[in-house]
Amino acid sequence: MPGTVFTVMFFAGAFIGIVVMMVAVWRSRALPRAAVLLLVAFQAADIVSLPFPTTVIAAAGLLWMAVSLLRARGVRAGRPAEDMGGGVHAVERS
Repeated sequence: MPGTVFTVMFFAGAFIGIVVMMVAVWRSRALPRAAVLLLVAFQAADIVSLPFPTTVIAAAGLLWMAVSLLRARGVRAGRPAEDMGGGVHAVERS
């Protein structure tokens, strides 16, 4: 019985947590909205228990998010990311 309660609490918390996170990402407009929808579609497909590996949907959404974040930061072809903030810069002395 305690194992069942723990399992239900875990899955309910994970489901609600992912949906709340995707709502926050949707509102921030930091990532493509279609990628966010893929993760919400993964949650819905996982509840319905489709005869399809639903993790493929989640992996596609997360990969899309990762690529768009890397492109936004300018990390391509081994080039270091550009400075995003107005912080203090270290100066190298030789």
